[in-house]
Formats: sequence, structure tokens, C-alpha cells
Amino acid sequence: MNTQPESEPASPEKPLSMVARKIAEAKARYVAELDMLTRMAGVIDGLPEHIAEKCCIYNEYLDFNQLSREEAITVIGMLKAGKWTKSVNAYSPETIDYNTEIDGVKVRLWAAAPPGSCRVVEVEEELPATKIVRRKLICSDSEV
Repeated sequence: MNTQPESEPASPEKPLSMVARKIAEAKARYVAELDMLTRMAGVIDGLPEHIAEKCCIYNEYLDFNQLSREEAITVIGMLKAGKWTKSVNAYSPETIDYNTEIDGVKVRLWAAAPPGSCRVVEVEEELPATKIVRRKLICSDSEV
């Protein structure tokens, strides 16, 4: 008498193994990244090479990393995205992040040099029984 179970035939309803699922997820992620780069290729190709080399995809963002003030102005001018939001960069508090969206693509200038009219200052905020020090971006005019 054979006591070993027979192997089950593969069926379409059977869930993918963990490894197969991870491979499928990675493939989908890379296909999405390739699609984004393809949609933005004209913009990236139009930029000076030293700026285009600082471009990558990170967490669904088309990122331009650590741009000088002049490089940031070049990218902002060429993208013609309209409104950009500015915030203090979490890892390099003397720099700022610019964010916008172009045709459904999130674009970020990560850790870029701030405008000359902006400065990052630390402010103390008191909450009941807690003191928090935060960094805020203060700009004196509407310079991008």
C-alpha cells in the first residue's frame, strides 16, 4: 500500500508560490518604471546631460537628486509644470524638495538647493508636556 500523497496537478485557481508572486510583483514594478521613463523621455532627453544623469525613479516619483539652484531652475523652467510645492528635505535639512505632477507622473526635485529668498529655520512648538523642534521653510517672495 502506497502511503505517499499523489502530487496535485497545477490548476489556474491555485495561488502562485511566494517566489513566483515576488517575481511577478518585481516585473510589474519594473514595467511601470519603464512606462514612466518612456513617458518622460522627451523631458529627460531635453535636459542637459549632467542633470539628466541625476534622474531616477524612487517610490513612484521621477526624482532629480541633489540639484544645485541653477539646475533646479533649469528643470523647473523646462518642465513647465505650473505649481510646485516646497518642503524641507527630511534627510538634509539645509535643502528642500520640490514636488509637482505632470500628466499623472509625480516629479520631485529631491534635496535641491533652496531659492536665495528662502531659509530653513528651527522653531520650537510647545504641546502639553512636550516640546517639538521642527524645521520650516520661510520664503520672502514668490520665487520658485
